[in-house]
Amino acid sequence: MPQLTVMPDRVSYNAAITACEKCFQWQKAVSLYERMSDKNVVQDEISVNALILACGKGKQWQKSLGLLRGMPEQNLVPSQSSYGAAIDAVEVAGYWDLALGLLSEMTAQKLAPNDRAWNGAISSCRISGQWQQALRLLKLMSSQQV
Repeated sequence: MPQLTVMPDRVSYNAAITACEKCFQWQKAVSLYERMSDKNVVQDEISVNALILACGKGKQWQKSLGLLRGMPEQNLVPSQSSYGAAIDAVEVAGYWDLALGLLSEMTAQKLAPNDRAWNGAISSCRISGQWQQALRLLKLMSSQQV
């Protein structure tokens, strides 16, 4: 009887990267992401977003931002989810100024910040004691009817 070989595809790699993210295993997520290239499995927006989240949870916010910035080089367009994941990464580190910068980038890219992006930016202001900025964001949210 012939033996069947099943190879992991993009969906299975993305699921595994997401599982690593949920369990705070950012190094394993990076390894899986790199293995995709080694195995000629093309990464997509979901792959990158999952890795951005995994790195953010691992307090690797610089890596998260690098992944976001590198998306165009992979012919990928950062989405609301991409920016939201990056904002989550800088939120954990308390870099409110970076979170606000990412919100501005979203607007410049004609992407309306979603609840996740707004909440992450406000939370980063909370973490770093920037209550005035948090109030400004709340006012901005209500003016944009979020």
